[in-house]
Amino acid sequence: MDALLTSCLEHSLNSPSVDATVFVASSGVPLQASVSAGVAAMGDWHGGAIEEAARILQEGAAMKDKSLQETANGILTTWKDSGKRLPGYGHPTHTDDPRTKRLLEIADQAKVSGRHVNLALEISALTEEVYGKHLILNVDGCIAAIISDMGFDWRLGKGFFIVSRTPGLIAHAYEQMYFEKPYKSPNWSEIEYTGRPERKVPKS
Repeated sequence: MDALLTSCLEHSLNSPSVDATVFVASSGVPLQASVSAGVAAMGDWHGGAIEEAARILQEGAAMKDKSLQETANGILTTWKDSGKRLPGYGHPTHTDDPRTKRLLEIADQAKVSGRHVNLALEISALTEEVYGKHLILNVDGCIAAIISDMGFDWRLGKGFFIVSRTPGLIAHAYEQMYFEKPYKSPNWSEIEYTGRPERKVPKS
């Protein structure tokens, strides 16, 4: 559990939850207000991959009448046909997520790896065959697999991310409140009006 929570603890300034925390903290509110803004910024596109990946793995692992390879192939085909990004797989930077490798080692040592982890790895192994390119099992998918083998309901996936990331948000809020200038705002050069052009309003 310590390893799972530590793996998502911090992600520098490159996430919506940290942006929300820092912007709100810069307005002079109490610590809990800025941290809650960061937590509120966690959703399907930020922090939601663990939950969705766990749902896929739990539903797939429950199909005992099929082999893991058949199940994995079915999952990949369904998601490819949907045109949506497969949650828990791929990474813009890592070609081999080091967090995943270490978490899998710890899960094996703790003897919690099971059918869900095996299915998660099987899906990754078949991605090149189905997608035409290899998609690694990233840290979100790895956490999803491990908590599934630990017996957690997939609907607690966001909860793991929230608990894990909150200490990081507290640190960012504290830094902004006591070491940075107040009132963060976008640069005027980055603001572009995209509404209707200026027009004359007829006199009544």
